[in-house]
Order: sequence, then structure tokens, then C-alpha cells
Amino acid sequence: MGFTDWAVAGLVLYLFLPEKPDFFLFLGIFCLAQFAGVVSNLPGGIGTFEFVFINLLGSSNGILAAIFLYRVVYYLVPLIGAIITYIIMEFTSKTEKIARTYEFLVPVLLAAFCFTSGIILLVSGSIPPAISRITFLEKIIPLGVLEISHFLGSIVGIVLILLSYAIKNRINLAYRISICTLILGIFSLLFKGAGYGTASVLLLVLILLIPSKKFFYRKSSLFHNGINLEWTVLIVMVLISSIWLGLFSYNKTPYSDLLWWQFEFHKGAPRVLRAIFAIGLFTFIFSIIKILRPVTQEKYTCLNDSKETVDEIMRDSSDSESNLVYLNDKRIYFSDNKKAFIMYGKYQNTRIVMGDPVGDENEISEIIWDYYLDTKNSLESIIFYEVGKENLHYYLDIGLTILKIGEEALVNLGDFSLKGDKKKTLRYTYNKLTKEEYEIKIIKKEEIEPYLDELERISDIWLETKKVREKSFSLGNFTKEYMRNFDTAVITKDNEIYAFANLFYSGDKNEISIDLMRYDVDKAPNGIMDFLFMKIMEYGKENGYKYFNLGMAPLSGIEDRNTGLVNLWNKAGIFIYKHGNHFYNFEGLKKFKNKFDPEWKPKYVAFYGNPFKIVSNTVSLISGGMKGFFKK
Repeated sequence: MGFTDWAVAGLVLYLFLPEKPDFFLFLGIFCLAQFAGVVSNLPGGIGTFEFVFINLLGSSNGILAAIFLYRVVYYLVPLIGAIITYIIMEFTSKTEKIARTYEFLVPVLLAAFCFTSGIILLVSGSIPPAISRITFLEKIIPLGVLEISHFLGSIVGIVLILLSYAIKNRINLAYRISICTLILGIFSLLFKGAGYGTASVLLLVLILLIPSKKFFYRKSSLFHNGINLEWTVLIVMVLISSIWLGLFSYNKTPYSDLLWWQFEFHKGAPRVLRAIFAIGLFTFIFSIIKILRPVTQEKYTCLNDSKETVDEIMRDSSDSESNLVYLNDKRIYFSDNKKAFIMYGKYQNTRIVMGDPVGDENEISEIIWDYYLDTKNSLESIIFYEVGKENLHYYLDIGLTILKIGEEALVNLGDFSLKGDKKKTLRYTYNKLTKEEYEIKIIKKEEIEPYLDELERISDIWLETKKVREKSFSLGNFTKEYMRNFDTAVITKDNEIYAFANLFYSGDKNEISIDLMRYDVDKAPNGIMDFLFMKIMEYGKENGYKYFNLGMAPLSGIEDRNTGLVNLWNKAGIFIYKHGNHFYNFEGLKKFKNKFDPEWKPKYVAFYGNPFKIVSNTVSLISGGMKGFFKK
């Protein structure tokens, strides 16, 4: 194989030689030259190979050209082929990730281009144009066209700068207005004496913007699309700079009231003065409209008023935790076509959304945006609590801050078994309680009524013994009304109930999970909850569910890295995880769930507003006030 490889490599060079010697003589020289190249330790033996080969062959006529072609065919072509193959494989395996990145970047880049176009228009209106261009325009257009173009160019510039924020946010109306303003901007540059180069920049932005219509699908009023502080500061800096540039450019022209009324081809100072007035007036009017816009009324409904619609959406849900909507302590915000909803609670001026939106995947992006805009226009803070990794790009897209808060444990029911050394404790508990004739019974929600009193008794004993209070919002609390919404798994022996858990099903059978899990502390044997979990997993597997959701381990998996707020949060999270067991058994909870060998899935919060106030309000909502948090 080695000889064949050398022979084929040599044959490539041999075919390119203008004068061909005996092949085996050539092959010997070729191998010696290759050996010398290897010994030289230079990449590809470049230089050394050529020197040895030419001297041993005894001829240099056309040999360098042949060696060059040899290197192209034998080295460069395979390298290029490998690179292309690698890129294709990467794109094929990561198509979704690349598509999301592309979808995220395009509006951001177009917003930057529109912002830059606005700056070009403002700057071109603040500096004197070339005298030769004004002289040329004087011959072909009336003075009025020049004056209107200069005045209009400054207004178009500020409009493009203001529109760029809406472009970043994918507002459909901003897309259409930006196309019109770019066209006006191009003509204003040409008819006020700016160079063709500046006009071609706006033309290029227009060419890039027109075919990008699919990225601008959000319907929103431009005046209700609030501009954040960073963008506002940037806009103010640009406006001040352009005004200063205009004043500086004509600082040798003494001010006179007559300047406002001078209209001449070669008098630029009056035009700049009028442009500064136009910029200031337009910005003032826009700001007043934004400030005086009415605060929008909160649009929501309650479960009792929309249960049929909620039930319909829940039939296709892939997240079992979305069943928390039936806790009836949340407000419900529907998408326009009622195919998705957001469930949230409110504490002081913070809206706390429980999980990701529920419903049609095609509606997720739009309902997140609509709800974010509704919250922002109500001058309130917002947090999406316990959201998954799969939707993070939607929250990042609207400018929310992302922080990891823990991990969710998912047991793959197809792979789960009690075999192996790691499961011997669980196996012992399972076999022991099975021999003692403990068994599981699934009580359908339609048949739950006769059992509710007994379940309430067990729940009360558990709460009193554990010295804990009922939580809400992200966890269920025992009420008969709430329990009537779900099937309930109970562990029984001789028709007596020892433990129970209400069951959450995902509509597409992706997962099954539990919410309330309580047992009779006075009577239940050791390991009763492990036994209950294992029996529910068996039930889930038999009924075609893919995963058993063990719930979240708070602050698990947080790493000490990154910078700024994230780094501060990570350090605090790690400290609380290690030293906060007085308030919550963080490490113990993860250790308990690890017994079932789950897959760990990261969970995050996405928020807008004061992070410390938002966290405080979220904890208060779940625990019934900060006092409830410290009392467990």
C-alpha cells in the first residue's frame, strides 16, 4: 500500500513533466526528494523538495511549473475538497442552529444599516457640499428642489434612526416605512449636492432590506414600541453630534435673523440652520407623543372564563408542567388566534410568567413579543420563570436578560430499569414493598370525589409534620377543587391509602410528571415515595409516555463563569446552593433525583427590569410573601 501511494503521487508529477524520463528512474528521484523534504521538517517539504528534485533530474526546463501543478492537484485540490465536505457536514448537522442564528442576526444587521444611513443623512446635511456639485445642480434643477431636498434629508435621517429600533424588533410597519424613507433619502442626497458614494450606501441598504420582508412579521404601533435607555442615549448622542457638526462647519458665518430666510445655491449656513430646527422640532413632537401615549390596559382572562379554550390547547402540549394553569391562581393571556397562551401571576408591578408559552410552536415567538410589549407599555417589569433552552433565542431576540436557575430531571422511560449496582437500593425498596402487598392505584379524575377527604387528611398530616406551608404558582397546593382536575396515583394496602401524587400529563404523551406528593407520616413504611415514583414510571411506560419529569433542582448546574450580572448571579447561586440548606435542601434534592439516573435539562429565567426587585417579587408570589419564604 505504501509503494502504491508513492507511485500514484509520483505519477501525478510525472504526467505534468514536459520531458518524461524513464518512470522508475523518475520515481527513485521523486522518493529521494520527498525524503529530503520530510527531513527538512518544512510544511510539505516546500523548497527542499524542489531543490533536490531539480538537481537530481538534471534539467530545469518547465519543471517548476510541473511541480506547481503537482502541488495544486495533490495537495490543494484535496484540501479544498475536504474543507467543502466539512462545511457541508457542519451545515447539515447544525441546520436548525444556523437558521436560528441567521434569523436572529438579519434584523439586527439591517437595524444597524438603517441607523448608519440615518447618520449619513444627518452628517451630509451638516457639512458644506462640494462647490462643483452645487454649481452643477444650479444648471439642472430649480433652487426650491435643492432647499426641499436638504430640509427633507435631515428629517429622513432622524426618521431612519428612530425606525432602526423597530427594525431590530421586526415590526412590519417599520419595514415598509424604512423602504420609503430610504428611497426619499437617496433622492435627497442626489439633489442637495452629496456625493454619489453616500447615495450608493443607502441604495445598498435598500437592496438588502427589500427581500427581507419575511423577517418583519410583528404587527405593532411604532409609538407603542418603546425605545430602551441604551438606544435612546445613542440617538441623543448622534443628534447632538450632528447639530454640533453643523454649527462648527459654519462657525465663521455670523448669526443673523435674516439667515432663516436666505435661499441661495451657494449659501449653506441658512440650510443647516433650518435643518437643525427641523431635527429639533421633529424629535420634540415624537417625544411628546411617546410620553403622552396612554398606558395600555392589561389584557387577560381567568381560568373559569376560558377553561374550554385552555383544555383545547393543552391537548397538544408537550410540557406536563403546563398543567399548573389549573391551579387557578394565574391570569391567562391568549394569542390573537387562541392557539397559545401565557399563564402569569402579578406581585406589585412585576408580571411573573410561569414557564414557556403553551400551545402551537408557530405562535411562540409572536405571543412572547406581544406579551412583552403589553407589559412594557403598562410600565411594569416582567420575568419568564423556569423556561427551557429551546426557546431562549426568542427571549434574547426581544432583549431580555437570561440567567440559569437550575436543572430539570427527566427520566427516559424507554431506558429505565432497576438493574445494576447503582439501582440496588431502589430495587430493594421495590421488591420489599411489593412483597408486603403495597400496590399502586390510578384514580381517574372523574372518580376522585370519594377519596378527597382521605387525601386531604394525609396532606394535612404531612404539612404539619414537615412544618411547611402550602406554596402556590409554581407548585400546586391542596384544594379539593384543584385535585378534581387530575388523575391521582395512590399507594394502597388493604384498601388503605398511604401516599398519593396527582399526575400531570403532556397532551402529546411526551412526558408524565407529578405535582403534589404526600404520604401518611404516621403509617407509611420507609421508601414509600421511592416506591410511588417507580410505580408511576411503570404506569407511564405502559401507557406510551417518553419521559418521567422529576421536576427541577434549583441552583443545580450553575457554573462560576462569565462576567457582570451573570457572574454575580452565578457566585450568589453557588454560595446559596452550598450553604442555604437551612431554607431549602438544594443538594439533598438533587441527590434524591439522581437515584433515578435522569437526564438533566437546564432551566432559566428571562427578565426585563430591576433584577433584585424581580427576584424578590417572584419569591414573594410563590411563598405568599417574604415572610412565607423564610418560614419554608
